[in-house]
Amino acid sequence: MQWGKSSELNAFRLLDAEPRVLAFREYPLAIQLICNDQAFKHYPEIQVDLRSGRELWRVCTAEQAASPDEAALTSLLKAQLPPYGYTYRIVTSEFLALEPRLSIALSLLRYGRKTITLTEREHLQRILEKTGYIHWGTADAGILGPRSRAIIARLALEGMLSVPYDAPLNPQATFTANLP
Repeated sequence: MQWGKSSELNAFRLLDAEPRVLAFREYPLAIQLICNDQAFKHYPEIQVDLRSGRELWRVCTAEQAASPDEAALTSLLKAQLPPYGYTYRIVTSEFLALEPRLSIALSLLRYGRKTITLTEREHLQRILEKTGYIHWGTADAGILGPRSRAIIARLALEGMLSVPYDAPLNPQATFTANLP
């Protein structure tokens, strides 16, 4: 993936850590349009394919998003893109850099990249069936073996565990089960 600004990199990292995201790509298309009596091309920064549909993202600062021209463009695209199968979103750099969410996503990506064995997966599923949750500190206790953090992170990336993004990732952080 290529990015032109750190906010785009943050978006890619957050999208990569989100289980609802099936795929994403940078600068997917050009939209020819007329806005405020001016013809031009607009290049959304990111296309996000979700289980629920497709989104085109414009990544900019909050100040840029609040400008009258950007507001007019956003309004036009939000109204005109649904028949083509897209939802249009403005995502601000400030939102993408929110902590502790960004740090948690980076930790999950760091620990959860490698696949886990069926035995590791089954062991955690049995714990979750009994308790409905697991603490990040379980990794320190070694209850799941030497790859505890990898197992918890992998299953959070897959959506089997819900991640608490509103508090720092510490030993008391509770991951809840999303069992079928």
